[in-house]
Amino acid sequence: MEALINFQTLCADLTGMEIANASLLDEATAAAEAMTLVRRSAKSKSDTFFVHDAVHPQTLEVLRTRAEPLGIVLRVGTAHEALEADSFGVLLQYPDTFGHVGDHKALADAVHARAAARSPWPPTCSP
Repeated sequence: MEALINFQTLCADLTGMEIANASLLDEATAAAEAMTLVRRSAKSKSDTFFVHDAVHPQTLEVLRTRAEPLGIVLRVGTAHEALEADSFGVLLQYPDTFGHVGDHKALADAVHARAAARSPWPPTCSP
């Protein structure tokens, strides 16, 4: 547990982000932890978390399992659809499950701008 908190603190220090999370088990669990972290910290009133349709299937299943009892609605779609989604957070796979390395800078900028309009600070994204 101490190693995880030290890693988490190091990530926050290196990135300059206010918060960071440390994976507890694997990629899918880290994604679910990131989803709940963003939900707790986001100022958005939305209950929807947007998930790119090219995430690993096992990651999507863990997200579904974690989201349901928390009342989080998962919306799965393309990166382009994420631009229009009313959601408290967005999860992208990089590279995606098909090995594609996309340029998501415009999407990240748009999501952060939307969050900044609702909040005094942008939410943290998990790698």
